[in-house]
Amino acid sequence: MARVINRKLKYENQEIGNCSLSYHLEKVSDFERVSLFKKGIDKTVNESTVFCDLGCGTGIFSIYAARKAKKVYAVEIDDNIYKVAKENIEKSGLSEKISLLKKDASTIELPGKVDVVFCEMLSIWMIEGPQIVVMNHAVKELLKPNGTIIPGKVINLAELCNFDYVFDNIQMKAPIAQFAGIKRPRIMTESNVFYVISFQEVNPREINHTVEFNALTSGVINSVRLSSIVKITDGINFYSTDSLMPLTIVPLKNELYVTEGQKINLTANYTHTERLDKVCFEIK
Repeated sequence: MARVINRKLKYENQEIGNCSLSYHLEKVSDFERVSLFKKGIDKTVNESTVFCDLGCGTGIFSIYAARKAKKVYAVEIDDNIYKVAKENIEKSGLSEKISLLKKDASTIELPGKVDVVFCEMLSIWMIEGPQIVVMNHAVKELLKPNGTIIPGKVINLAELCNFDYVFDNIQMKAPIAQFAGIKRPRIMTESNVFYVISFQEVNPREINHTVEFNALTSGVINSVRLSSIVKITDGINFYSTDSLMPLTIVPLKNELYVTEGQKINLTANYTHTERLDKVCFEIK
């Protein structure tokens, strides 16, 4: 099964599956991802906490939180995954603590506001996934004043680089995740913070932002490598795995020959929930 097909999201039609069960299995099998988010729950949840898991998937984090929390709301719109979560919650023996709701996480209404909102709909740079839309709704409508959001912040990083898109004299320019076995780009600038997203506040969906880079070597820049640091809670950070938010190489709108020490401006123009291959990255 091709990883890209397996990961393909379908948020434009909320009534069909967002991710296959195989991808959910891949995600819960990612020890680094799961263990770090569990640590975030451990740090923020106690016996008086009302916890809301937006996009709970098969229920792994809802069940984990319910072992400590007073009450858990688990929200999942995908019909097939909802059924799996229901079965897992029933088997957990924690059904009396967990309310499983088949609702849209971006519009869900709850009986009251909650202490902790948990949402892991992360994607590279938050571009394709609905994390921004869902968290904006949570901050405005679901979270108590001074409540906690998990994750709390995402720091988007960029490096300008050169990537060879030619294979056997055939050129294919498209975004590519830097999974194990994929050839590495030639990095040509320092890694810069491009944009910081704090989920404790409402974030814009439209991004048009420019950051200056310094060329560390001479040559042709034709791509940007995207990565993110996810600050789950204070002192608990997630970077990247093959399963979640892999480093991703994206072709630029234009190529530019640069010399060592030259200043280059990278501009990104996109809308959150847009397909990555539709995003405009341009350098001058």
